[in-house]
Amino acid sequence: MSSTGTEVLEKDGTLAKSDTPLVVLIDWDGRDDPGNPKNWSFGTKVYATAVPALFAFVVTLGTSIYSAGVEQVMEHFNISQTVAILGISLYSEGIGFGPMIGAPISEAFGRKTVYLITMPIAILFMMGSGLAQNTGTLLVCRFLSSTFGAPAVAVGAGTISDIWELHHGGGLASMLFIMSPFIGSSLGPLVGGYTMETREDWRWLMWVMILVACPIWMMSFFLGETSKKELLRRRARERGLPAPPKPPAMVALKTLFVITLFRPIRMLFVEPIVISISIYVSFAFGVLFAFFVAYPYVLGSVYGFSLGQTGLAFVAIIMGILLAGMTFAILDKTLYAKARARAVPGKMPPPEERLYTSMLGSLGIPIGLFW
Repeated sequence: MSSTGTEVLEKDGTLAKSDTPLVVLIDWDGRDDPGNPKNWSFGTKVYATAVPALFAFVVTLGTSIYSAGVEQVMEHFNISQTVAILGISLYSEGIGFGPMIGAPISEAFGRKTVYLITMPIAILFMMGSGLAQNTGTLLVCRFLSSTFGAPAVAVGAGTISDIWELHHGGGLASMLFIMSPFIGSSLGPLVGGYTMETREDWRWLMWVMILVACPIWMMSFFLGETSKKELLRRRARERGLPAPPKPPAMVALKTLFVITLFRPIRMLFVEPIVISISIYVSFAFGVLFAFFVAYPYVLGSVYGFSLGQTGLAFVAIIMGILLAGMTFAILDKTLYAKARARAVPGKMPPPEERLYTSMLGSLGIPIGLFW
């Protein structure tokens, strides 16, 4: 679908009248447009869902796999446990900064570009971590590897929304994508524990991450672009139509800072629902990440578990994640289905209808901690 108009973008970012008609491609050619990712075949959609989910898995795997080598890192670099644990803390911090890199790349070049560009940089810093000869190099490379790995995780949610309708498979696809980083971080101590027992060298933890990350990155070469903006831009170029006018650099930069950075921070302080969910999620993640350090210490020093046996304790967390996914699927087919039936035709149920799974989970956390 194209649109004609008589407005042009001035240098200051404002629209002005023009005598020359402008034809701009603004939407798909119809609901059945084959170029629309939502109309892809089921197999193609599954592949496009699996790739970002695997990226989320491997990036979060790197968070906890390091925990198995903390004691050897302490001995190798002659540092305290507090400094050695910074390898986990800084990696987690990098995951928070990563989306700031991925957002502008995704807006300018599409989502596939984020996967192709940022992940190999992350892999290089994983290699740097494994080759580190001093504490500073190790910690900096750990931070930068997660910073450049996180954009693939952040953009993954956008890829899912590009290819699935929320009421036709989108809920299940989103659930599987969200489960991936939890499974990755929970599986890390198990993989790391047996890696340390067989290889007896903390550097092998980094090599394992690279061995997992490289094939997943190569899978992204066969992934189609899903960003609507980028796909319409390419189609306009193929048809000889002008792409939608881009704002000047300063206007685009202002938009980036206001919308991408400052607006989420503002919502964090003025929107009660955002504040509540953020506190809840941060507590849940805090408990999970505390296990990465507490399990090896308690089970190893008090109960005499080996690193591999300590990693097996995290299988219980993976089982909990799978049960949570099953709970979501059941509630989606029951309570949410009823809410969708009650909704006005053409309208989606209120977002609060999705909170029942979290409400049940909030009861499970204290029960699990005090059991």
